[in-house]
Amino acid sequence: MRRSTLYTRSLTYHWRTNVAVALGVAVAGAALTGALLVGDSMRQSLLDVALGRLGEVDHALVSSRYLTSTTAKNLQERAAAKGTYNRMAAAVSVGGGATHAESRAHAERVSIYGVEDSFWHLFKMPPLAIASTITKMPARSVVINHALAEDLQASVGDDILLRMGKPADVSTETLLGKRDDTTATLRLPIHAILPAEGLGVFSTKPQQLSPRNAFVPIATLQRSLHRTGRVNAIFVIEKDGNIRGDSEEESVDGLQDILNNALTLADMGLTLR
Repeated sequence: MRRSTLYTRSLTYHWRTNVAVALGVAVAGAALTGALLVGDSMRQSLLDVALGRLGEVDHALVSSRYLTSTTAKNLQERAAAKGTYNRMAAAVSVGGGATHAESRAHAERVSIYGVEDSFWHLFKMPPLAIASTITKMPARSVVINHALAEDLQASVGDDILLRMGKPADVSTETLLGKRDDTTATLRLPIHAILPAEGLGVFSTKPQQLSPRNAFVPIATLQRSLHRTGRVNAIFVIEKDGNIRGDSEEESVDGLQDILNNALTLADMGLTLR
């Protein structure tokens, strides 16, 4: 008997088993291919969401330590002189909660930002009607995003309470730390509500949940936190095409060098006598 004859008769005799095996292999192959496609699609979707929340911001410094506004301004001037970075804005960034003043609806994990006018220009602005509104915020007001407005069932003109932890020079876990004044509360009317896109979903945190954002004039938030003239967040946009040809690592190192040279003892909470 020739080998080809043996193969043919074996396949014919065991055709039911062979068909089952073939179908099983086809199903397994389809499942693996589908999983790979879904995985790639999900990875790309998450990347798009993360980049969409950053807007045009390329680098962000967010720290528990507060720098002086003078240092932040000095840092911006040094970065502009280097020619690699296009725009930069200083802000105050803290976490907290929000409560509707009337209905008492509550939201946790709210990102509260104290911002200047320069902050709005880091992003592609929302529709003109909203853009012209948020750039003229009264000192005692707040702009929230759609997700937070939905949680609180709030509308423009409603008052909300923002609660946040006060930064402490000495940790409250130590014997010298103050435990009787650790939170700050702001009651502010809603000036505008941002749509659930662009600036309305801004976040520097890698999370799948839609961020709950509240934007307050920086001076108002600084006074509430007893950090007048200080900031703890700096957002940077590089120039288009990176005219110096620096790699991402070189760009980050350049920012770190600028920061190191701009820091003062006051930024570290120290006084030299």
